[in-house]
Amino acid sequence: MRAKVMFLADRARFREELRLFQQALGAVAVAFGHSLVMREAGLSDESEETAVAQAFESEAVVLAAGQERASAFARRLGCFAGLRTYDFPEAAQAFSRLKSGELPGGAVVWPLSGLDVQLNKAAVSAVAQAAQGGEPLALCPPAEQESVWKSAASRAAMYAAQPAPSVRAMEDVFTDRLTALSRRQAVWAPHQGALLLDRLLCHLGGCAPLAYTVYLAEDRCLHVPETDGRSALSLFSMLYAAADLLKRSLRLEREADCLKTAVDNVLASGWRTAELPEGGKTVPAEEIVRLVGEQVALAGELFDRLR
Repeated sequence: MRAKVMFLADRARFREELRLFQQALGAVAVAFGHSLVMREAGLSDESEETAVAQAFESEAVVLAAGQERASAFARRLGCFAGLRTYDFPEAAQAFSRLKSGELPGGAVVWPLSGLDVQLNKAAVSAVAQAAQGGEPLALCPPAEQESVWKSAASRAAMYAAQPAPSVRAMEDVFTDRLTALSRRQAVWAPHQGALLLDRLLCHLGGCAPLAYTVYLAEDRCLHVPETDGRSALSLFSMLYAAADLLKRSLRLEREADCLKTAVDNVLASGWRTAELPEGGKTVPAEEIVRLVGEQVALAGELFDRLR
């Protein structure tokens, strides 16, 4: 296939680091015979209109920016919900802050506005995410919009032939996750509650460097990788976001699975970058991308032989 991928960054350093994201996608494109036209641009107040236009011309969009700017840009693209998924490899148990090595499972979804149309679309996405993971959906509506949220979620569940979501208080969801972090559950909550829950899950599981955010629109997605706390992008966040972009934005499920498996294997082999907890073989980010690219190339060769 041929597709355009737009890379936007609000800092020069982010723009440089996103080239590792491009290298990972490029390795997949070469291995499986795709043509990905990757463009990059800075994002500032003055260039935002141009960036929005370029994003609409692309099949996939990646943004490296802080949470506030990313959320605002997502709204400009017509996104109606944010999404954080928790599907980490067993090797990530080494990062958990719990003696049990538990990792979070499931997803957190939040609407980008309180408008009925946006809420209805966010409800559909939350129900679909829960169905995809085979997990229950917990609904944590704000008190002033509880009836609207319940109606939207119940309607979405009915059309999807899924069980009606359970209405939960946010503090009860927090308590559940504290006592059983790895229990898979999809949660639909207001932005602030979703953010706090995500921070709790990522802190206890130690998996923030592997996580990323996806903003959902009807015809596109916006992928936002995580920073490592030092104003730099987390490499493994970019790699896992790249796999999700292949699947969610470009509909290349085989290629997405290949890239994700390659990244999982690199972690399982003990290779690490500086933003990850100590205990493995720490190497520069470029070396990790090279190791991932080698596995992707081998998978592409095998695919060619089997065709």
